[in-house]
Amino acid sequence: MGVGSTAHAAAGGDGDGKGPCPHACPPGRPGPPGPTQPTQIVRTPHMLTPGLNTGSATCPAGTVITGGGLVTPLGGNNLTVQVYESFPSAENAWTVSFNNPAGTTGTYTVYAVCIPVTPAT
Repeated sequence: MGVGSTAHAAAGGDGDGKGPCPHACPPGRPGPPGPTQPTQIVRTPHMLTPGLNTGSATCPAGTVITGGGLVTPLGGNNLTVQVYESFPSAENAWTVSFNNPAGTTGTYTVYAVCIPVTPAT
């Protein structure tokens, strides 16, 4: 397809009277407004223990989770982390579970990426 046919298809009509609109379809209804507040990244520190570690980060009221993960001091020099789970455990929370086989102590951080909820109109 050439550029002309792509632009014509984007207009919604094929001009032959057989498509959804004989010439060009009118615009649809506007969708809800987008978020008016910026994305927030919530960081929740947890104590790192030898063996299994499980922690969560929770988004503030009025926001929902869109992603998350963790940051650990483990890595390199044979200090590896074995992640078992990293998932949205609720509409507003991210949970991770991982193994610390090296027995290293300190802290790790679970983070949640949160966006504001847009009220339905």
